[in-house]
Amino acid sequence: MKTKANIMNSLVIYPSTEQQFSLIQLLMNEMKVRFSVKNETETDDSLFTEEAYFAMLDERIKNAEQGNYTTIRSKQELEHFLNQL
Repeated sequence: MKTKANIMNSLVIYPSTEQQFSLIQLLMNEMKVRFSVKNETETDDSLFTEEAYFAMLDERIKNAEQGNYTTIRSKQELEHFLNQL
């Protein structure tokens, strides 16, 4: 007898307040929905506002136009660059 594979979809939610977080957590518990909590840092690109993201891009474009960038032409140059970090 063939069984259907369980297809699991995920839903990522970014509450903006502690109250929203608590309410969502209570709702998931009440509905007996399995979930996990992941703490994210503010440096995560997915947490940028649209305005902050475009400001970051503008700054990087400005730096590139001023010649503030690194060109890597080979694997050895890449390895050297990464070792300097």
